[in-house]
Amino acid sequence: MGKVYLAYDLRLEKNWAVKEIESGRGGVLRERDVLKKMKHPALPGIVDIIEERGYTYLVMDYICGINLKELCRAKKKIPGKTILRWGIELCDVLDYLHNQKPPVIYRDLKPENLIIGKKGKLFLVDFGIALIRDRHSAEDRLGTAGYAAPEQYRGRAAVQSDIYGLGMVLKELVKCGRYQGEDLCALEQIMEKCTRRNVMERYQSVRTVKHRLTRLLYRKRQTGLLSAAGAVFVMAGCLLLFQQEINIQKQEETYQEALETGARQEKDAAQAYEQAVKMKPEKEEVYLALLNTYIARGETKAGIQRIRELAERYEKRLPREHKLWTEIGRLYFRGSIRDPYFSVNYKKAEEYFSMDPKDSREKRSYLNLCRIFSCYSDEIPWEEAGKALEYLRGLLGEEENPLVKAQECMTLCGVYFSYEEELGEYLEDPWQQGIALAEEGAESLEHCRDHILYPVYARELCLLTGKAYEYRGIWNEANAQYDKTLAYPMSEKEQVKIRLMTAWNCRMEGDCEKAGGIYERLLQDFPEEAEPYCAYSLMALMEEKDREKAEEILDRGKEVRGIRENYSYKLLTERLKESGERKEPQE
Repeated sequence: MGKVYLAYDLRLEKNWAVKEIESGRGGVLRERDVLKKMKHPALPGIVDIIEERGYTYLVMDYICGINLKELCRAKKKIPGKTILRWGIELCDVLDYLHNQKPPVIYRDLKPENLIIGKKGKLFLVDFGIALIRDRHSAEDRLGTAGYAAPEQYRGRAAVQSDIYGLGMVLKELVKCGRYQGEDLCALEQIMEKCTRRNVMERYQSVRTVKHRLTRLLYRKRQTGLLSAAGAVFVMAGCLLLFQQEINIQKQEETYQEALETGARQEKDAAQAYEQAVKMKPEKEEVYLALLNTYIARGETKAGIQRIRELAERYEKRLPREHKLWTEIGRLYFRGSIRDPYFSVNYKKAEEYFSMDPKDSREKRSYLNLCRIFSCYSDEIPWEEAGKALEYLRGLLGEEENPLVKAQECMTLCGVYFSYEEELGEYLEDPWQQGIALAEEGAESLEHCRDHILYPVYARELCLLTGKAYEYRGIWNEANAQYDKTLAYPMSEKEQVKIRLMTAWNCRMEGDCEKAGGIYERLLQDFPEEAEPYCAYSLMALMEEKDREKAEEILDRGKEVRGIRENYSYKLLTERLKESGERKEPQE
């Protein structure tokens, strides 16, 4: 397949990767212009193509990183979410290649040709090499044993050949990773379909594979899109208690005092609510307030377990048709961003919805969605799912509590975003409907008089909408939403995280100048945070190709506590060493 040389440009003072390939008969580069015009974040830019003495030389950006084969050999345990993310990124770049005119077929997907660069970002290297061959020659048989599709050995490479290679790469990652949980079976089904011997039995486009992988990733990360559940619930429970207990009698003053203590004091909230449960175990709202306290602390799983214990202990005192199980079912349907041990689980959600003795169309709709979303068959009744979603969305018009309405808007948003492709056959533009739901939730909050809960819901709606735009690659709209979140109260850590996200999106748009301004303000406002130094320095090194600037930025943060233990710092120092002699910062 040719040799690769590391070349140093004396004039520009930067490294290039130079690929040497035998030109073959005539050495005609019919795809010269196509190759040079290719621009994609996951592809090294080709700056020149040279023919000389029977060889073709591709002069490309030099990508610092480690290839996936080396990563697996190092016995690094790759998290399941990372495997899915890399798979999605690979699908994205393949989709870009396949949609060129004429289509570009990569032909040699394998771990060695995939490099993990800055912050774990995936790069596809050695691309386009097959293009400079005669399409009708035996070169279409090129590929690597174990990764090349069967038809490539017959000289009939097609876009489905790349899908085969994609499936083999995913299998390799799963083998050396730590992909666990109920979604493993679903991923295995995707890989199996990608690698079928018959071309027509595989997925016919990488875009379809991307949507399947995105669906799995949303199942693992959906708490990120539906993140309002945690912090909001505890205050919502408080509001419900005050609304329903306005006419409380004097003999209930102790009970009310316990509720107020729980609402005012997060530290002692659980103890206060447990006291209230013992005094009035027939009041289901106090169970919900206790559950919300656990959620806010990032202990959703423990909270559900505690609520079950109390509900079973006082089962005879609770109303027959209480809503505890339905609320827990909704929790499993939404997930919780604060608890790393608790994620979306449609099987569990179905179990708890089924425990509710009251029958209603709303309950049946949620049950149908749980069964549909937990099904891994290709024969999923998406039309039925669309009807259930339409019904649940219709119920929003009947909801009078603006806080509850906003919460349900966020829940449905996540579903529309997660299953955009599948629902698109039966619903008009699901993604746009998700955006409309987010706007409806924000409008509902305008009628909210609770000065504590309003900013929590408003911030989470902006964050959810920003994530949706980000997944679509609409970086400026994503940043507009993230900027709105900064107007609401949040911790310094959250501020740093959101501002880093806006800087990253600017980089994705190619606006390093604007990103640099954001990083500079971060360094001024939060000089003791390590991540902004590392992210800024990485941009200088990887995008601006300015090693001296990268070192200077990193040196500015040398005294920040814990920076040397920061993963990005370690990655960055390795990249600096690879790009040239690294001068260690003076102590």
